[in-house]
Order: sequence, then structure tokens, then C-alpha cells
Amino acid sequence: MGVNQMGQDYSYSQPSSSSNSIDMSSLLEAEAKMYADEAESPYCNAEPDQFPPQPEADDGIPTACYCGAHPVVKCSYIPKDPYRR
Repeated sequence: MGVNQMGQDYSYSQPSSSSNSIDMSSLLEAEAKMYADEAESPYCNAEPDQFPPQPEADDGIPTACYCGAHPVVKCSYIPKDPYRR
């Protein structure tokens, strides 16, 4: 029984460039057109939401949420830091 060296039991060759190969320049042109179409779309260029400034309490916590509800602020009662807000 002979000992096979690694890589000796198969062969590999690079694919040849033929007429079946992909033309990269045409792919890049198609991709550029696709992104140009997206840039002109009104769905992709949405305006960012503008929220009015909210008044803050003395500790810097906003007194109103963006949803319009009042935030619930309570003290915690854990042994490490009791009465922490």
C-alpha cells in the first residue's frame, strides 16, 4: 500500500475564458442603472421625522414621550441602590 501525498489524488484547472463567461462591464452598467432608478424614487428619499423639542425635568429626563404619553418615573427598590430614579 502506497502513501498518498496530499493533493496528488485529484487535479484542478482554472476555468477557461470563453464566450460563456460573464461580462463584468455590462453587470456594472446594469447595477449603476438600478441604483440611479432608486435614487430618483420618492420612496427612498423620505424626509427624516422632525420632532418638536420636549421640555425636560431638572434631571434631564424628558417629561413627555414622542408617542404623547406621560413617562412613568418611579423609584427602584433594589438593595444596591435604593430609591434610584
